[in-house]
Formats: sequence, structure tokens, C-alpha cells
Amino acid sequence: MAASYPVSYLGKLAFFFTAYLGQHTPVGFIWLALPVIFRKSGFPLSQIGLLGILYTPWALKFLYAPVVDRFSLPSLLFGGRKKAWILFGRIIALVFLYILSFCPPETGVLQSCVLIFIINTAFALGDIALDGVSTNSFTPSQRSWGAGIQITGNFTGFMVGGGVFLIVFQHLGWSVSLKLLTLFLFLLSLPLLFIRENGGGVADGTKETVRLNVAGFVRQRQTIGFFFFLLLMALVLKTGYQLRMTMLFDLGISPVKIGTWMLWAGSPVAIIGTFLGSSLSRNIPSGRLFTAGCLWAAAVAVMSWLLAEGICRGTAFIALTMGMEQILMGTMMASIYGLILGISAGPQSATNFGILCGTQHLTTFLAVYLGGWAGQYLGYATVFAMMTPLCLVVIFLLRLLFAGSLRSLDTMLVFSSSPKK
Repeated sequence: MAASYPVSYLGKLAFFFTAYLGQHTPVGFIWLALPVIFRKSGFPLSQIGLLGILYTPWALKFLYAPVVDRFSLPSLLFGGRKKAWILFGRIIALVFLYILSFCPPETGVLQSCVLIFIINTAFALGDIALDGVSTNSFTPSQRSWGAGIQITGNFTGFMVGGGVFLIVFQHLGWSVSLKLLTLFLFLLSLPLLFIRENGGGVADGTKETVRLNVAGFVRQRQTIGFFFFLLLMALVLKTGYQLRMTMLFDLGISPVKIGTWMLWAGSPVAIIGTFLGSSLSRNIPSGRLFTAGCLWAAAVAVMSWLLAEGICRGTAFIALTMGMEQILMGTMMASIYGLILGISAGPQSATNFGILCGTQHLTTFLAVYLGGWAGQYLGYATVFAMMTPLCLVVIFLLRLLFAGSLRSLDTMLVFSSSPKK
């Protein structure tokens, strides 16, 4: 007989780490390794920036989140309301990921992009179901660490997908790399087959149809303020994110070396940042934490400008720049998702989470496209020079938001009690 979901606090953390690792390893390959692969094939930065369009299924999660909340797939094969959606998304993604292994970009960019779009859609569909489960699985005192483990799984997936498989691609090529990625995802998906939803632990075993009030949630003053907050943080955190990867390649650094740095000086540091963000968000009001993040982002922009101008291009300096960016990313994303968990909790958790998370992904796409366009027409150095004053302006705007519509968020994650075991 299938085992039930783990009910202990540590069991929940382990389950969600594994689940989110499986969701984001292929996405890490698409998000981080693919721009380097396309750049190696001679694509201009403006077109590489448009690769963000392939990420729009994640931004549109709010469209199908209500479907996940309201309807169930047949449980005969999948065994559970939201688990069914998770497994359905995984199966579709596995099939098309394997097909993608036969369609390298240089032999047909359009067909590769269509397949990647379908893969992202399948992952996003399963991810919103997983988000709905995680949102209602953690008590208020557990949410900061719950968000931290979620982002840790994400960044670990990015490390494996954007680091390990970028190195594998350089040595073994497109077809073998994608087949190995498919196999890796298949193995990570197997534990889900032995778990059933039973209404306890981390499960969401709701059988009734949920009455949704999407308009009411969107019209809330706090939700509108949070939309602006996500846009500001995307401009600070994501405008130069992919741009730094292509800049390293244009500086003559091989994909293997970039992947190695991501493996050792990038994503592991981001994981440290997620734990740092989870810890700090329990003790520091959100407004102050994100203000400090903007100052840190301004420092990273200055270092990126020095790198672009050729003033500092040593290996240690590049690794330090990547490390500082990644620890910033981990800290800020763990804090952001902790707030999203808190705001989304309730009967329509998947829908609320889909709206906020979709907005976060949409603002990410806009920031990445802006970065790619600006990098193409203004140059790396100019973009990073402009990022520093932008970060300082955002600090002022954040202070206004957290003094107004987001004032209640300043204490949402600050708890004096320890997590319940």
C-alpha cells in the first residue's frame, strides 16, 4: 500500500526540496544554459533576451491555477487531487524533453522553441499544484523556512541544470545532454508514485469544489501594492541576471568554465542565501530587508561594470561577482516567496499563489527582455552603470510601499516562536 505524505516538519522540508528540485533542474538548463548555448551559436543579445518569452507559461500560472483548485484529474492512475496535476505535468514534460533531444537549436530554432514552450507549460502546471500544497502545509511560524527550502530546491535545480548540464553539453553535445536530463528528471519523479494524499501532513486532500473569488483577491490594496513591489524587485534582481552569463561568454570564457563557476561559486552560494533570507526574515522587517538587498544589488552592478570595462577581470573577481549576485538572489527570493506563502494561504491557495507567482515570473520576463535589449544596443558597461542609480531609486519607492499598502508585511514573517515540529 502507498505510504502517506510525511507529517513531521523535517519530513515536509525534505519532500518539498525533492519536489522543487525535480521541477527546476530542466528549467535551470533552459533559463541559464540555453542563453550561453544560443550565444555560442551566434545569436544576438536582443534575440537571446526574447528567450524569456519561452518562460511566459510560468507568468501565466494565474490562468490555470483556478483549474487546479477547482477540478480533479481521474485519481485511478494518479491518486490524489493536486498530486494528479503534479504527475500529469511531469509526464508531459518528460515526453517532450526527450523529443527535444532530437531538435538542437541550430537545426531548427522554431521547433526547438515550441518544444521548450510546451515543456515550460507542463512544468508550470505541475508547479502551481505543488505551490498550492506547500502554501497550506506550513504553519505561520514555519513559512519562512518553508519558503527557504522551496527556493533551495529551485536553486539546486538551477545549479544542476545550468551548471552540471552546461558542462555535460560542452563535452557530450545537445542530444546526449537532453537524454541524460530526461533520465535525471524521471528518477526524481519516482518518489511521487509512492505517496498518496490523505488530507494530512503536507497533503491537500480537499474533495469539494472550491468557490473562488479571484477579483476580490486582486482588488485588495495589499495585493495591488505587492504587484508594484514585485516589479521593482525584478528590475533590481533580474535585469542583469542573464546578461552577466552572456557577458562572460563574450569575454572569451568557455561554457565549461562558466558552468563550473555556476556549480561552485554560483548556485551553492545562492542556497546559502536562501537560508540567510529565511533566517533574516524572521528577525528583520521586510521593508528594511529589501532596502538592504537594493544596496547589495547596487554593489553587484558596480562590480559588473568593472568587469565589463576590463578594469577587473581576474578569476577571483569574476567568482566573487557571481557569488555576491547569487547570495543576493537567494536571500531576496526566499524572503519574497515567504511573503507570497503568507498572503496566499487559504481555500484558494493555488489560485492566490498562481496570481502572485505568475506576476513575479511576468516581471522577471520583462526585466530580462529589457536587459537583453539594453545590452544589445547600449553595451554591457552602460547597462550596469545605469543599474546602480536604479537600485537607489527603488529603495525610495520601497519605503513608500512599506509605509503604505505593504505595511502589514513588515511583520508577516517575524516570529518569536520556534517552528513547530
